Amino acid sequence: MASLDKAKHCELSVFKHIFHQCLMQSTALIFSSGVACEVNITHLLQAGGHIITDTQVYCGIDRYFRKCASKFDLTIDYVDFCDLNQVAKAAESNLQRGSKSGLVWLESPTNPLLKVTDIRAVTSTLKNINPNVIIAIDNTFMSPYFQSPLELGVDLVMTSITKYVNGHSDVVMGSISTNRTELYDRLKYLQNGKFMLSRSAMLTVNVVTK
Repeated sequence: MASLDKAKHCELSVFKHIFHQCLMQSTALIFSSGVACEVNITHLLQAGGHIITDTQVYCGIDRYFRKCASKFDLTIDYVDFCDLNQVAKAAESNLQRGSKSGLVWLESPTNPLLKVTDIRAVTSTLKNINPNVIIAIDNTFMSPYFQSPLELGVDLVMTSITKYVNGHSDVVMGSISTNRTELYDRLKYLQNGKFMLSRSAMLTVNVVTK
């Protein structure tokens, strides 16, 4: 996964060697599901932190932000990422320069309406306002084969392996790729209690090696 995402940092213990060979020399942080990836990324924030996401974000992520993350003193803004003025306004209001507790969650194309965002334009706008903001993207619909968000300024790429990568058949699994060492180290620590089943690893290997 990480090699296709062109990520610097990667780790996998259950099927690292096989993924290393099949996905061009690298692997990625692997979790028990795409939602587990989302939860761990959200745990990078501190109480009082802020999240900016798309008005058309995947319903499972929307529910988690609204019903769960909000209970941990995290506030959420929903914006149209196709409107850079909205993006800038939300960032200037809630992601003050110097703050280290901000997360922007992108999704392009969105699930299920397939809304496409200019990822590079959004990341440039956000980093100009606050270089410390964490920008994550759900890259499930495109997969690492067809889109490399790390090359467009994104910090964390989440993929639900459950879906296209595994053929949407018999596995529930998620991956996170990153080039930022400090984020990798923190996520690796969080990953300790939220890994995956060995059977899921075996089934995924069966798919990617065919």
